Amino acid sequence: MSRSVFISRSLEEERILFYSNTYGIQLKAESLVDFSAAKKQHAPDADILFFYSKKGVEYFHELYGKESFSSYQLASLGNAGHQAIKTLGYQTSFAGNGEIPVSKKAFNAFARGKRVLFARAKNSKASFENDNIQYEAIPLVVYNNEPKDKVVLPHVAINLFTSPLNVIAYLKNGGNKDTPAVAIGPTTFNTLKENFFKSVHQSETSSEKSIILKAIHLLEKKI
Repeated sequence: MSRSVFISRSLEEERILFYSNTYGIQLKAESLVDFSAAKKQHAPDADILFFYSKKGVEYFHELYGKESFSSYQLASLGNAGHQAIKTLGYQTSFAGNGEIPVSKKAFNAFARGKRVLFARAKNSKASFENDNIQYEAIPLVVYNNEPKDKVVLPHVAINLFTSPLNVIAYLKNGGNKDTPAVAIGPTTFNTLKENFFKSVHQSETSSEKSIILKAIHLLEKKI
């Protein structure tokens, strides 16, 4: 059986080689989404500035500058955002574990009664901004994310999807629903299910390493 794997995320060549050499797979990596900075708006006053991702931190920094972070308590969904904040010389007051249900519950308690500014993508599930929240959620789009057109998708044994929008882009470019698919988290998993993919799985945690290890496990089981 082929040990070829596609992950919908841009990776540096050395990381591709690391995974390929360590686990004996042919790893292909490419984001199926185009990213760009959003038009700068006034950043509203808030108690907490929340980031869903590393990209949110990077684009907020690009638009508003490093000093703007000092106006808020800082929070992130997972470790990638936390590390990006740390790289800028700031500390997070709240850092989730990357898993939405658990992190959302913890953040709900942390932010109760406060105003929270969510720096996020244009196309976002906005998971922390919907029902059953105990804080005021204020959205701020800091970057655009649009499905790519005219992508030549590789023929592989397993596809790894790192966001719901990557699933949409895969289908937009004629992707095969019969190829086994692994989701990096519950929202991506649900998107695969809603679009009737034949064989759908989910990584143990919402991390790059975890989703690749899930692919290895499936290959060894021969799915």
